[in-house]
Amino acid sequence: SFINPQPGLISQDDQQSPLSYELIISNPPYLKLNREIPHRASELSLYLRDHANLYTAFMSASSSLLSPQGRACFLVPRGFCSGKYFAPFRKDFLRRAIPEEIHLFGSRNETFEDDEVLQENIIILFRAKQAQETRKFLPVPLIISTSRNGADLSNPHMRSLQISGDVF
Repeated sequence: SFINPQPGLISQDDQQSPLSYELIISNPPYLKLNREIPHRASELSLYLRDHANLYTAFMSASSSLLSPQGRACFLVPRGFCSGKYFAPFRKDFLRRAIPEEIHLFGSRNETFEDDEVLQENIIILFRAKQAQETRKFLPVPLIISTSRNGADLSNPHMRSLQISGDVF
């Protein structure tokens, strides 16, 4: 696990972490975090307390560890995209990162059927938010693509949007 409780590896404030990465690619574990999970009582509890699922902790940590021109690509459940449950995560995540591309898989049981995954998944590519983007409401391009499953990834339905920076 790259989440290490050593001071300085993952910054708890807005200062740049001493480590930064140009590229992060991840398919983190999907594990709902509740108060009974042993991680909650560990040294990681301070970092994990604001997360409903372990994969959002990975996304949040990665958004903190990106270099100014850094990009990250995650394969994760799409549940974090809406609802009150993940609202604190979205607010925090979008303070540091800007989604550039999102690929939606239409089928929740065909995409990774060999692994018996029953989950609505997305691939999300995001970049580090620049300092000037936190102060201005600049339009941001977002590409959204869809496919039924992994077999038809070569011919996705694509759409490009301009999203107002004030959304982020």
